[in-house]
Amino acid sequence: MDKGMKMKKGIKVIVVFALCFIGLGMNAQSSKLHFLGTVGITTPILDNGVGVTLGFNPSYAFGERFSVEGHVSYTFTKVSGTFIVGGKATVNELSACIGPRVYFNKADKKTRFYINLLYGITLEEDTDRSDVFKDLYQLSPGLTTGFYVERGPMVCGIAFQSTFSYALKIGYQF
Repeated sequence: MDKGMKMKKGIKVIVVFALCFIGLGMNAQSSKLHFLGTVGITTPILDNGVGVTLGFNPSYAFGERFSVEGHVSYTFTKVSGTFIVGGKATVNELSACIGPRVYFNKADKKTRFYINLLYGITLEEDTDRSDVFKDLYQLSPGLTTGFYVERGPMVCGIAFQSTFSYALKIGYQF
C-alpha cells in the first residue's frame, strides 16, 4: 500500500470515529453531553522541537465523577534535532481515541480536576530530512492521558500524547 492510500485510510477511520460521537450527541441529553475544543503547544520528549495541537473531545457523563471521552486531534511538530539521527524533521499526526475521564471532586464545585486515559489509533507522517527515515507513514496505536482543571466552560491541562510528546492545552467546553 502506498503512502497516499495509508493516509486516506487513516483519515476515513478518524472521520467515521468523529461522526459516531456527533451521532451520540444528537441522541443524548444535553446535560450529560459536553464538547471540548482545545488548542495547545507540544514538545517532543526525546527530541528538540515545538509544535501545535488542535483537538475536539466530546464526553458523555455516567454520574458525577465518571465520563466516557472521545478525542480527535491534529498535531504538527517541527523537530530541530532528533534523538537517534540528529536531523531535522516535521511530524503530522491525526489521532482518534476513546476512554474514561475521572473527576476528583463533585459536579457542584466551581473548579473541578480530572484525569483521562484514552486509547485508539494514530496516523503519523514523519518527514525526516536525513536518509535514514525519509517520509515515514505509520498507523499505530494511539494513547493520550492527561491531568486537567475545569473552571466553568474553560479547561486547561497537561497531557502525554502517543507521539511521545507533552502538550500544554487550553480549551472551551460547550
